[in-house]
Amino acid sequence: MFATYSDGRYGIPDRPSAWVKALPTNQELLIRRDAERYFVPPYVGPKGWIGVLLDAPEMDWDELKSLVWDAWQLSVPTSLLRRHPDPPAGW
Repeated sequence: MFATYSDGRYGIPDRPSAWVKALPTNQELLIRRDAERYFVPPYVGPKGWIGVLLDAPEMDWDELKSLVWDAWQLSVPTSLLRRHPDPPAGW
């Protein structure tokens, strides 16, 4: 698993969010840059995952797509990553 959706029952109450696998360093940098949008999700946050509030003002959907792509790259076998080094067309 490399990403999941939370409807607000876990983590930030009543706020939809995506939880995305990441390196702990990236988590720290994003939260430091924009704590209104990013947070440490419960359960998986200590492993570096990033929580992204989907209803944040001026949501950057392209940045979320980039985070999801990075998360996928962290999760797949190396052989699959070599065959698909770039996001699919239309991504």
